[in-house]
Amino acid sequence: ETLLNGNFDWVYEEEFSIINGIEWSPDSKRIAFWQLDQSQVPEIHIAKWDSLYLNFLDMRYPKAGTRGSSVKIGIAEIASPKITWVDLGEESDIYIPRIKFTADANLLAVQRLNRLQNKLDLLFADAATGKTKTVFTENDSCWIDINDNLNFLKDKKHFVWTSAKDGFEHIYLFDYNGKQIKQLTKGNFEVDKILGVDETNKEIYFTSNERSTVNSDLYSVNYESSKRNRITETKGSHKIDLSSNQKYFIDRYSNANLIASSYLYNTSGDKIRDLVVNDMAAFKDYNLSPVEFFRFKTTDGVELDASIIKPANFDPSKKYPVLVNNYSGPGSKTVTDAWGSLWFQMLAQKGYIIFALDNRGTGGRGEAFEKMVYKNLGYWEVNDQIEGAKYLASLPYVDANRIGIWGWSYGGYASALTLAKAPDYFKAAIAVAPVTDWRYYDNIYTERYMSTPQLNPKGYETSSVMTYADQLRGKLLLIHGTADDNVHFENSVALAAKLVAENKPFQSMFYPEKNHGIFGGKTRLHLYQLMTEFILNNL
Repeated sequence: ETLLNGNFDWVYEEEFSIINGIEWSPDSKRIAFWQLDQSQVPEIHIAKWDSLYLNFLDMRYPKAGTRGSSVKIGIAEIASPKITWVDLGEESDIYIPRIKFTADANLLAVQRLNRLQNKLDLLFADAATGKTKTVFTENDSCWIDINDNLNFLKDKKHFVWTSAKDGFEHIYLFDYNGKQIKQLTKGNFEVDKILGVDETNKEIYFTSNERSTVNSDLYSVNYESSKRNRITETKGSHKIDLSSNQKYFIDRYSNANLIASSYLYNTSGDKIRDLVVNDMAAFKDYNLSPVEFFRFKTTDGVELDASIIKPANFDPSKKYPVLVNNYSGPGSKTVTDAWGSLWFQMLAQKGYIIFALDNRGTGGRGEAFEKMVYKNLGYWEVNDQIEGAKYLASLPYVDANRIGIWGWSYGGYASALTLAKAPDYFKAAIAVAPVTDWRYYDNIYTERYMSTPQLNPKGYETSSVMTYADQLRGKLLLIHGTADDNVHFENSVALAAKLVAENKPFQSMFYPEKNHGIFGGKTRLHLYQLMTEFILNNL
């Protein structure tokens, strides 16, 4: 029950984005696998009200500062019952976020991450003996992000890898001794995903925001000549599925004003055929408002990406209320040129401006911009939402006394915190499934950005919504699913208790048996009707 072989506990799946706990060797003679021991991980008990007597769902969940699962990597022989255990070193309080066989079936690549997630080692393990050597180590003063961009070339001598060591996420070519051969991309932009390597033509295919921080495009770079080429032409969001022979790709393309359609291309950029084309004519009766993108400058001189949807039949001589849409979490992006939620269009039809910004700490703009939030979650998020409110107040068509903010999960946290800390700028907030104190959240995510509560007690205190509950003046709608196994219901219960203790009025809604997504049946209809009514009544 507590020993997992080839499977992951909740926190590994959620925070390292991995599901498959086994890796085949290239010759299919071995399987490498994770073994996680959860026996020392504290349990949580999620109440279930689906029977006459109260039941509980029990699960292992390591919160910030508590012990997580111990990890081992085994290599099983297909032809025999032999299992070889990889030497992961003397330190036991570690994570193994990725393993992958190299092009050499006798070498397993293992990524070893320390507890504070600021030191990453790439190990090569001998599949027969389990002995390891450290190929190279990356260190960071804040944290290191994990991705799937490690690709081994068939020559069994080289691999490509992305790193943010020069301040932006870029592609590098290394040899098996860890020597950097060359940096293949460079500039003030970020590589997102390496999708594949065409070794015949020596081309690496990847997605990047080089054209704009709100766009995503497909590129190639030649790992001999370093020549880079943008393949997708139209501005917007290109979600790419590359064929295994790197000759074709499916492009699921949209922009903020055009619903997604899918097309088949070759990697020269020639369209072969339309796959699924969605016609905007279906929306002709809905009077959709265009999404506009821009940057504005904060009072301390930093330019932030922003977007705005103006009300249908917009009249610049009138003053309109504003709903700020936010997520705000580290590495995230809210301001993207991609098809979005029609709920915002419906609110625009009802006379609301919809505004969004990407605060300091969000992704796509390099390490210095993103990592300003280290050990201090909540500070820059609120600071920059205030900057956004100041910018909005400068517009002649904005009613500065009717600005509200909403968000879900991290966005719910930022919304509640902003309303409490900035009552002079925000009239109302909707917080859906919010973290309210980072001591309640899981260790991998929280410690990546905040270190541990033991090492950073002040940071945890100043980042907690509860710390500012006595300052609440605006209208708050607090929403949570009782079966949320991600951001536990106790977050909203604790905030509600604190607000009651401070005699602060607020509204709340809980959704029985619903998880972090709060869906199923007519639940989403109920949720969005509730939020819409709150906005209409309070903004």
